[in-house]
Amino acid sequence: MLRLRFCPSRPSCQGSRMFTAKATDLTLRKKQLLYRSKQRGWLELDLLMGRFAEQNLQEMNITELDQWQKIVDMENPDLMKWLVNHDPVPQEAMSPVLQSLVNFSLSPLQYVPVPSGGNQ
Repeated sequence: MLRLRFCPSRPSCQGSRMFTAKATDLTLRKKQLLYRSKQRGWLELDLLMGRFAEQNLQEMNITELDQWQKIVDMENPDLMKWLVNHDPVPQEAMSPVLQSLVNFSLSPLQYVPVPSGGNQ
């Protein structure tokens, strides 16, 4: 966990303090986006967007996080229509991250087989 260090008396410490604050802000933003991705209010979107966020959010850069923020701010009915391929995504809403989410939602699920044996 990153912590903000205070050392105002030493000028050499100012740069690292600023870097730590930015890293903490980025970490906090990713946590908030992950929470909002999992808590949309529609179970299907909670599962789909939450799983996508868990797999991709930590590796996203600032530009991609901004795109994800816009997706998280979109209305549930619109997102659902686009993610199940009911309606095409409008050009003005399309972004590389949204395209990745659409591809993720349309890809076949990887089911984990239930082990045989036990109580039969």
